[in-house]
Amino acid sequence: MNLVKVTGSRGFDYIPVRLNYILSSINIVQSGLFDFTKAHTSTVRMLFYSSVWHVIIIIIIIIIAI
Repeated sequence: MNLVKVTGSRGFDYIPVRLNYILSSINIVQSGLFDFTKAHTSTVRMLFYSSVWHVIIIIIIIIIAI
């Protein structure tokens, strides 16, 4: 399995390249959501939706990782 070196909370962690790709794509999605919430007036509602979406994405990652 291809591993990529990333700086994590415990110093350097080696994670699969595929997982790293998924995580970086989530960062892109999150920043897009954040820009959308800044532009939107009902930010609280959007932040709630994005946090729910975040949980769903994490569950999907766990399923893929297993």
